[in-house]
Amino acid sequence: MTDSALVLGYHGGLAGFGRDEGAHRWTRSPGGLGWVYPAVAHGRLYVGSPGPLYAYERRSSVNRVVDPTPRVAWEGRGPVFCSWPAVAGDRLVVADREPSFDEGTTTLWAFERDGTPAWRQRVPGTGRALAVTPGGTVVVSAGEEPSTVLACDVADGAVKWRREFDQYVREPVVAGDVVLVAGSPAELARNEVVRALDVDTGEGLWQWEVEGRAERLAAAGGRVYVGTDSGRVVALA
Repeated sequence: MTDSALVLGYHGGLAGFGRDEGAHRWTRSPGGLGWVYPAVAHGRLYVGSPGPLYAYERRSSVNRVVDPTPRVAWEGRGPVFCSWPAVAGDRLVVADREPSFDEGTTTLWAFERDGTPAWRQRVPGTGRALAVTPGGTVVVSAGEEPSTVLACDVADGAVKWRREFDQYVREPVVAGDVVLVAGSPAELARNEVVRALDVDTGEGLWQWEVEGRAERLAAAGGRVYVGTDSGRVVALA
């Protein structure tokens, strides 16, 4: 969501809609085949797609009447990026797609607001789910079995902590000083486990088993909400 539009990423493209009336305003294809992941920060639209990392900005008021499609402000070159951009202060962090998954590694790339590369850090696992803490830590989870959840300092990419689980772990959610992850404790398990980790150390704080697959996690008002494939939403206090 921007100050004037709702931006939707889909397979192969982006679409902008009026924030208030919902009217379609523009469509753009960043290139490549795959899901396009947008993020809004610094008055710009950042896109992690199957290709470069793009930063889009609004056209001038005169040109916007003729063509409302955002223009490219800069393009961050690298391998094929395939995660959503994680915004941490003036930096953006995005994960790449390795040429071969046999290595079981992913490289994180950090860019400055103007598109200048800041650092690169190779991390274990081929998952690319990112979250950012208020203190400037990038949390990464790799969904394979066994799964790795680790935290990197956005200043230089240094790994602060690392945890491994004998289970599939989906994307992390940051809630204050806690990192939340969910996954199955065993192959073909009917129920899944939500875990809370300390954001500074990765130490396990608590865990809770929910009925069914924990599809989505959200935190608000001091509670953790878990949407499951069993048709229930569970609130954990």
